[in-house]
Amino acid sequence: MKITVTSVRGDGSGHVEFSSEFGDAFGLWQGGGPAALGRYDVEIDLPETLESWKPSDGGRSLRMVRGSDGVERVQLSGSVEQIGEDGVVALKIGRDIVLAEFVDSCELPIAGATVALCPVILELYPYDL
Repeated sequence: MKITVTSVRGDGSGHVEFSSEFGDAFGLWQGGGPAALGRYDVEIDLPETLESWKPSDGGRSLRMVRGSDGVERVQLSGSVEQIGEDGVVALKIGRDIVLAEFVDSCELPIAGATVALCPVILELYPYDL
């Protein structure tokens, strides 16, 4: 996914804010060096196992939402492209695929459904084309 890093937290933690054609969000930079402002091609990874999903209205694929606990999170929406035998869901956002793993007790969405996920963090892995 093509993103523009718009803000870098100054504490060296790797936390960045970014924009893309799919919306604005924040994530954890996983590049070989420190994050810097600019345009990048990145792979998005969801490092934790998710407990739930919900149907999406098909709006922006990336947006910030405030949970009932008052914590701001990223909401990631896309179309379910495929569900693996291991329960890993391939979520299509534009031309990109993001893999999401769910706890065993979670009923998985069906292929073709448009869903929204709220991971704790997005990990951003830059790459060169």
